[in-house]
Amino acid sequence: MLQISEILKLALKESSDFDAFHSGSSSLFSAGRFSSGQPPVVVWNITNNCNMLCPHCYSSASKNNTASNTVFADARKILDRLDSHGVKILILSGGEPLLNPDFFNILSYARSKGMICHLSTNGILIDKKTAMDLKEGGITYVGVSVDGKPQQNDSYRGFEGGFFRAISGLLDSRDAGMKTGLRFTLTEKNFDQLFYLINLAVVNQISRFYISHLLYSGRAERYSRFDLNHEAAETIVRKIFEFSLEQVRIQSAISIVTGGNDADGVFLYEFVRKVLGEQASIKVLEILRMRGGNTAGEKMINIDHNGNVYPDQFFRSVNCGNILEKPLAEIMEGDIIQKLFRREHYLKGRCGECSYLCICRGSHRERALFASGDIWAEDPACYLKEEFIKGKESPCAAAY
Repeated sequence: MLQISEILKLALKESSDFDAFHSGSSSLFSAGRFSSGQPPVVVWNITNNCNMLCPHCYSSASKNNTASNTVFADARKILDRLDSHGVKILILSGGEPLLNPDFFNILSYARSKGMICHLSTNGILIDKKTAMDLKEGGITYVGVSVDGKPQQNDSYRGFEGGFFRAISGLLDSRDAGMKTGLRFTLTEKNFDQLFYLINLAVVNQISRFYISHLLYSGRAERYSRFDLNHEAAETIVRKIFEFSLEQVRIQSAISIVTGGNDADGVFLYEFVRKVLGEQASIKVLEILRMRGGNTAGEKMINIDHNGNVYPDQFFRSVNCGNILEKPLAEIMEGDIIQKLFRREHYLKGRCGECSYLCICRGSHRERALFASGDIWAEDPACYLKEEFIKGKESPCAAAY
């Protein structure tokens, strides 16, 4: 996740005092997401049952799949093992996680372990009462996915009236006192509706707007042909940066973030250098180096409803082990995860030669694997031009 708004706020600070700058930037890393030596953030799909049928679903969740719920006895064992590994941040996801009849029991047990719990949902099951139950149960953040204007969203997600129910659930969550986020996945089918939704979030005082690039996993493998081409991706990301900068300058409360393509970090550095100048870009480069690019399998892992562990929620082609069968510490010592920690030594093609390797780290390996059959090949969704990635002097020269 690239926290664009927060990074731009720091870039605009006039102080050249790097001690003050580091102090100001610490909030970007304080949750442990990007801090070295911290346990991973865990995305846990507690069900593969869903009331929608989105064509880009990474877990291929299906309707009326009631046999795919994580039962509470298994959930307790999983949470005990996560707790033993020191996991502090847990994102409850699915399918639609609220369809798991043990959802609130799982949430309660996770909170008893001191875990910070977020909810990733399509929002349509949230009403005022459910929102208050989530708040009282310990959910601190609710992220709701919408993929376009009402007609586009409902047709795409296979649920008539889904748009307005999702927005209603989001607003009920906001009113219950939780932080909220509206999430959107970019494709050829909906990119022209992005700013309609961002403005909707701004007007309704939603905390965060998350823009994800398309990841080729699950049903999205068949949908990959609708990914944005490189020119379109560069154009829309630049517009996102421009809009974010405008919102920062007018002191808007919304936080705009992107995910699914770590090339965005490189492009943000170049954007700041051209628009805000060299001094601002030095600050941004330092933040991006601290962030460290893609960290799948290192600072982010995924667990499915059966207890299988993956490097992240999109990386379903690589099963690292089952947490019901072995401790997470043992799984994290597995071959693929250890190689991901040292991925700079394995990357090939444009990714291996890139001057900005310390910022991006090859982005998403599952896209490379899907496109070429080689987990270490270049990410086919990298939209950066050659002059960006093959500079005469690498800003990452001292990173390794």
